[in-house]
Amino acid sequence: MDAELLARISWCESRYQMKWNYLHDTNPDYYTAYGVFQIVRGHEATYGISRMDLEGNIDLAIEIYKAEGTSPWNLSKGCWE
Repeated sequence: MDAELLARISWCESRYQMKWNYLHDTNPDYYTAYGVFQIVRGHEATYGISRMDLEGNIDLAIEIYKAEGTSPWNLSKGCWE
């Protein structure tokens, strides 16, 4: 695992902030990315870890990275590469 790379990804995705992405609205069931790693709801179901608190968001990002590499964060690749 490359912790430095994950830290750069987190910075590029959210500036280390637990926040919704720009698509979020007032509906809590809206399918959107959340947290320091901007994780989508589908990953919560796949890995069984909540993205809604900092610890869970980080743990989930680590599991995603182990299974899928950096591809879930390709949209911000120009920032963290």
